[in-house]
Amino acid sequence: MARQTNSNLSRAISVADYILEGNGHSIAEASKEFHLGKTTIERDINLLGSVAFYSYHPNAKNLQVKYVKVRKTLAKVTKDHHVNNFEKWNAKNAKKATS
Repeated sequence: MARQTNSNLSRAISVADYILEGNGHSIAEASKEFHLGKTTIERDINLLGSVAFYSYHPNAKNLQVKYVKVRKTLAKVTKDHHVNNFEKWNAKNAKKATS
């Protein structure tokens, strides 16, 4: 069982690194990149947080920093690219209506 957890943690770290690349990537983009479901990506991120904050992993401090950065990046990316971002949608359509 320990091998499976280590394998999942390795993948979770890889997913986190991908999300943090460039201007950030969403869960959907990570899902396509790693050929995994969105739920699996979310589980990997949660695993990273669990190991970082609730275990005695030798690298726990670095994992905590990475986990917090991933959560902030996902919040930013989701807000910027979210389909239901009504403020941007309303502003864009208000300009079209007045033109």
